[in-house]
Amino acid sequence: MTAAPAWQQGLARNLSQRPVLIVHGNIRDRYVDATDDYPHLRSLLTSRLQGCARSAQLPSSVRIYDWVRGQRLWAHEGSDPPKVGNGPAGGIEGLAVDLQMISDWLVGGEGDGPVAMAKTAIIDYSDLLVPYQQSYDDNQRLLLIRLEKLLGNVQLPHHVVLLALEDSWLPPHLYTQAPAVATLRIPLPEERERKLFLQRWLQGSSLASWQPTSELQDAVVRMTSGLYLREFADVAGKMGAESVGGEEHAREVLIEWRTGRRVSPWAEIETKRLQNVDKVLSGQMPDAHGGVVGQEEAIRRVSESLVIARAGLTGLATSHEQKPKMVFVFAGPTGVGKTELARQIAEFVFGDKDAIIRFDMSEYKGEFTVSRLLGAPPGYVGHEQGGQLTTQVNERPFSILLFDEIEKGDERILDVFLQILDDGRLTDSRGQTVFFGETAVIFTTNVGARNIEHERPVFDRIMRELSGEPEACKREVRRHFQRCVERFFSDEIGRPELFNRLRGNVVPFNPIVEDDVRIKIASQSLAVMEAQFAERNRERQLSLSIDRALAPFLLTGWAACVNAICDRRVLLDADAAVEVDNGDLTCPACGSAVELPQAPASGDEGGSGRAGFGGRGVADDIEAALSFELALALLEREHLPGPGTLMVGLGARGTGGTAVVDVVWQDGP
Repeated sequence: MTAAPAWQQGLARNLSQRPVLIVHGNIRDRYVDATDDYPHLRSLLTSRLQGCARSAQLPSSVRIYDWVRGQRLWAHEGSDPPKVGNGPAGGIEGLAVDLQMISDWLVGGEGDGPVAMAKTAIIDYSDLLVPYQQSYDDNQRLLLIRLEKLLGNVQLPHHVVLLALEDSWLPPHLYTQAPAVATLRIPLPEERERKLFLQRWLQGSSLASWQPTSELQDAVVRMTSGLYLREFADVAGKMGAESVGGEEHAREVLIEWRTGRRVSPWAEIETKRLQNVDKVLSGQMPDAHGGVVGQEEAIRRVSESLVIARAGLTGLATSHEQKPKMVFVFAGPTGVGKTELARQIAEFVFGDKDAIIRFDMSEYKGEFTVSRLLGAPPGYVGHEQGGQLTTQVNERPFSILLFDEIEKGDERILDVFLQILDDGRLTDSRGQTVFFGETAVIFTTNVGARNIEHERPVFDRIMRELSGEPEACKREVRRHFQRCVERFFSDEIGRPELFNRLRGNVVPFNPIVEDDVRIKIASQSLAVMEAQFAERNRERQLSLSIDRALAPFLLTGWAACVNAICDRRVLLDADAAVEVDNGDLTCPACGSAVELPQAPASGDEGGSGRAGFGGRGVADDIEAALSFELALALLEREHLPGPGTLMVGLGARGTGGTAVVDVVWQDGP
């Protein structure tokens, strides 16, 4: 015979030892054991209580009470019809009358003689009678005294069972230091319960044509982890209606039930596209719109995981099928393409770069910020709104979850991530289970480049000593970040169990050290500027065309001409880095000196010594260098009709590798 679930064994033990039991958690579901299935918890409790009474060789009477029905609580087991009273008297006074009625029935009239019957009162919605609060008025306090007195007076073989969604919603003095009171939490159905329920459901189902094999039954049970039995029955009904005959078909039905979509986008990735995924992510395909440059190792790791996800082999070594499709820790300095690679993955899988749910973990530093992800606890402000993470995943189950700068979040949030990685699901503050099996989870971190011992000084030393050996430099930097991430999880925050789940998924990013890579990044940023300009001026039919020869100059940055009449921004070629120190730069347009930049162009932390930068820095620097010239030209054409193209290229050149931007309007599309 199949052993009863652990919580049911705890239920039988507590009923045999304690006269008062508080049952909370999954109390609104269906239930099953080795002999029967039960449509609600009251029927299961009645069965167990009758078993206790038989063990004591006594007849049993179980009566259900809820305040809405008041004295119509007596639901007799047996042939006697229910006794119907006049309903509640109303308010606190009515509750007091009802509690006295229950007390009289349970403990009144017994005297010192032998007990003739085992009586049980099941009080439903007990957490709503007088819910826990900081203070009570006199009437509420009197009611609580009556309830506590009732719980203190009942003795075995009689019982009082309180049903509550959460035991914490009850006033704690009802169960704190109360030896007669036991609490029992009912969890979500475990695998043995789902399997037994499916077998019983099949026996009683009207869908006689659906006769799944034992192997298919096991697969259905395995893939429905985290479902209530009521939900499980709904899913089984849909599978039976379609006469599901295979595991893949069953999975499609389950995905549709959860997401409203029949086939997961992960399963729709064309195998031909997978053959070129590295080229797609790096922007090397003819129709590519951007891409991640200079991160071949990171792209290779992501490409391999995409192949595994497409084949449906994610989590193959575990029993959880609903684990995220991919999990990565992208580690590296700011601006090397970590976020951009996440966007490229979203576009590759979902056809939308914005299919990302992004969380800046610097906003989750506080002790109570976990509640923002999962929802505020019951009784707190915002409880009804749910959590930011669970709500958004429920709304967009097919997405990339991006947790930026994970090291800045509160350590308690790591427990949330541990559950996602292990089980692929979370239960929010409202008791709703959210599944992560159709997501990819990406953490980014700057650990390794922080200004602390063993990180930034070591990083700078590697960049300095190996500046002339790009491949050796990148290799040592990747090793450095791998070591720092491991030290962070294992030593700094003391969470080796989380690192154990992430160890094989840490992807260190290369520093941007080669000039040709920097020029490619700059060229991509220029393309983004052209697209944005055309989008914002679509109605006026204006477009922008930027000569890519500007890219090498933009890598170094710009300086301001000191001639107020000229008022030009002077671009600096890479060779100008030496001249900046000598102060010999001149404006090519007027010959005047230029005001030297206060600092190098924004770039990678610990760059190569020149003003190099990654994807984020390049966009900012190019915008700073060109936006003023573009704005002046656009304002000049503000009142002119007709389409036009703003042609931007290199103009006159001056000493020390300087140049000015040439901006010319060309009429026509």
